[in-house]
This record gives sequence, structure tokens and C-alpha cells, in this order.
Amino acid sequence: MVQNISRRPLPLLLVVVLAAAACGSSNGASSAGGRPSATVTAQNTAFSPSTLTVPANTPVTIALSNKDSIEHSLTFNNTGKSVDADGGSTQMLTFMSPGAGTTMAFHCKYHPMQMQGTITVTGSGGATPGSSPPSSSSSGY
Repeated sequence: MVQNISRRPLPLLLVVVLAAAACGSSNGASSAGGRPSATVTAQNTAFSPSTLTVPANTPVTIALSNKDSIEHSLTFNNTGKSVDADGGSTQMLTFMSPGAGTTMAFHCKYHPMQMQGTITVTGSGGATPGSSPPSSSSSGY
């Protein structure tokens, strides 16, 4: 027996379509618009770029793109907030940036001596490339 779909109420069909779309997996780490705020590449046991600038008091998503065949992490020194990426994969790390004037240091927990970097937090509008970083302070990012 063939059913006529057109007789089903539109709201029920819409609910089914929306529920199916919502079933995709997500780690909750995407920024507004689904795009990362910045991408850090791990390759040859080094971060590139190793310095970033982000605006103050905003959600930030960093994509850690691992181009090596070994596992790397992007781990904040002061808080331990971290993301791991297997070789050849990309993972997202989302956090709320602290106030302007903060410098956040990060490293790879598997290669802490070779892989280090910093994130400079500027006023809400961000900074232009080449601007000098503010002094370091601690924060609960």
C-alpha cells in the first residue's frame, strides 16, 4: 500500500526534518557561524603560528590542525584546558577569552619543550598585525 505523504501535516514533517538535522555529532566547540577564530597547525613538532591575538571577553575557537603522524595537543599552561589531535586530524578548542592585557601561554603536553606559543588578548576590537603585545597577567580562561 502506498501512502500519500501530502496528507501528513506540515508541522510534523518539519519536526522530523529538523530532528534529523540535529542528530549530527558535535563536540560543542564551534564558534558563532561554525568557523574557528584561528587555526594553529602542528607540524614537524612545532606550532604555526606560535603567536595569536584575540579580542577580549569573547568566545574563541581554535582549530588545532595536526599535520604530523603523531598526536599533539594545544594545552593552556595556567588552566590545563586542552585539546588533543591525532595525527592527520583537526580538533577544536573553545574558550571565553579573558580581559584585555592578558597573555595566555600554551604548549603541547606531548612535546612541551619544542612546542610552545602565546595568545595575546587585546581590546574588544582585536589588534592589527604587528602591534606590540601587552604585559602578561594571569587569568581564569
